[in-house]
Amino acid sequence: MEDNPVHRDMLAAVRLACLKYIVNVVINEEKKIVAAFAGDAIAAHLTGCEYLGKYCKVKPDRKRKIIITSNGGYPTDQNVYQAVKGISTAARAVSEGGAIIICAECRDGICGDVFYEKLKECETIQDLLAEIRSTPMDETLPDQWQYQILAKTIEKYQIFFVTNPSLKQQIEEMKMTYERSLEAALSDARACVGETEEISVITNGISTIVEC
Repeated sequence: MEDNPVHRDMLAAVRLACLKYIVNVVINEEKKIVAAFAGDAIAAHLTGCEYLGKYCKVKPDRKRKIIITSNGGYPTDQNVYQAVKGISTAARAVSEGGAIIICAECRDGICGDVFYEKLKECETIQDLLAEIRSTPMDETLPDQWQYQILAKTIEKYQIFFVTNPSLKQQIEEMKMTYERSLEAALSDARACVGETEEISVITNGISTIVEC
């Protein structure tokens, strides 16, 4: 959260609203509450984040050529829009020129018309990023943040998307590589980056913070 402009805005909102008291909870993989933090809005939240950090932060000894990740299963992998969270976590752990394999069921499809159309309609990812950079802040489109994050990742790394076969065409239109299985994705990723044993697995990309 340090030097995070979104967090700074949220702290400003807390102060403007004169928020007096909060109750935050931490849940485990089984969605059970394992800790609770209550009191001052800023201090209690910070204490909870410090507690949670011990369990969700990882610091790899080095980046790897291939990262395999997921969103941790339903409901957090219900669509491609949400899967960007797992992809962005993997991007912090993959080495230059590497590949990311994301496994997400996406039973609800893509989600987000602007998100999908922007990636589909651009001639190249570089063109889309140039358009984003030239867009004034007050003219930012809904969902820009999500396709911006994905576009920046696609620009740097090959993304292999293991998901529902019905989404094959849309995944490819969004400048990613559709895969029918993890085994096929791993084979294609190795063909892309070269035979390598430099592989890491992030089992739940949506709940993991990779410290570079």
